[in-house]
Amino acid sequence: MIKKGLITLFYLLFSFISIAQKNGRLEILDTKVFDTKLIHLKGNLIDLRTPEEFSNGAIKGAININWEGKDFKKEIKEIPTNQPVFIYCGGGYRSKEAGEWMIKNGFTTVIMLENGYDAWKEIHKSSNSQEN
Repeated sequence: MIKKGLITLFYLLFSFISIAQKNGRLEILDTKVFDTKLIHLKGNLIDLRTPEEFSNGAIKGAININWEGKDFKKEIKEIPTNQPVFIYCGGGYRSKEAGEWMIKNGFTTVIMLENGYDAWKEIHKSSNSQEN
């Protein structure tokens, strides 16, 4: 019971690490908090890397929408803007750019994985259960 309370407290404390935007909110979360929110919130998980990067491993359940691809704007329009969207790239740069663009284009809650898939993979290297 205490462990659950500590996890909830940890989750809430780090939830406040966010960047406020005029139309929505871009949250930048470390791997553990990102994982916790991903479990507890209903939303879409988007891998912003190239298809080649995606094919070499991804977080389980992620869909690949390449931030640098010519069809990004067309593909992202299929994602509901009123639900949380979890995003990540390789190291965090593309996610930050894409997240800011998404907020400016009507997404209400964008949750970014700090330091990207590379950091996530390092944390989860002992357990591949959450990897595609």
